[in-house]
Amino acid sequence: MKSRLEKNLAGGVYRAAWEPTQVTGVPPPEDGVIRLKVNTGSWTMEPIDGGKRTLATYQLLTDPGGSIPTFIANKANTKALPELFARVRKRAEAK
Repeated sequence: MKSRLEKNLAGGVYRAAWEPTQVTGVPPPEDGVIRLKVNTGSWTMEPIDGGKRTLATYQLLTDPGGSIPTFIANKANTKALPELFARVRKRAEAK
């Protein structure tokens, strides 16, 4: 996984992004084991209302691989993403 952090972009925007890379030491494919084929994404934090609030944008592209039905993968995202944003909001409001 390759990550990059971009701070102080135009207008005070902050961005963290990740993408897969070729790495050594990764186990070879194995029957019965499902590994993500695609995992690319980013967080972008942008000040709004004169810096009083922050617009958070989360982008994620995954492909679980294997024979996982699309409706199961979508169900996981439907549940996990709102929970993730609720935790981020709670943490931000505690600061």
